Amino acid sequence: MIATLIAQQQLQREQIVHGLREGFRAKTEDPSAAYTGFVIVLVLGVLAVAALAVIGMLQRRRQTPKHSHPRRLFVELTRRVQLTGVQRHLLGRMVRHLRLEHPAAMLLGPQMLGEYARRWLADIPSEAVRRDTRARLDHISRHLFDTPLAG
Repeated sequence: MIATLIAQQQLQREQIVHGLREGFRAKTEDPSAAYTGFVIVLVLGVLAVAALAVIGMLQRRRQTPKHSHPRRLFVELTRRVQLTGVQRHLLGRMVRHLRLEHPAAMLLGPQMLGEYARRWLADIPSEAVRRDTRARLDHISRHLFDTPLAG
């Protein structure tokens, strides 16, 4: 009796293995079916990666405020107030020389610009260069605030 049960189980296993083999043979006989399945999986994979990339970019944009970097804010503000490239460069040199943590503060009013200009001009050794730089900064102050450079 036990031998009969063991023989039946062995026969069932062989039938299952045979069925699996036949199933694989049937699928491998039609190469277009395998190719189509591969293409579908590949396309879905590419779409998933693209979706993750877009989601990541959107999350970074939402987390980082547009003006999180003080230097970028300063550059954008100098462009918005329509300073020329030479004027922006001059103010940028002043920012670098004074190592200002928040350079946009100089654009808050004529007193702030005048204070920073006074500190920078004090470090310029040549009187001629100092006069020329002061005249340029005065022009910027008049453009921004309609008042001469303070200080």
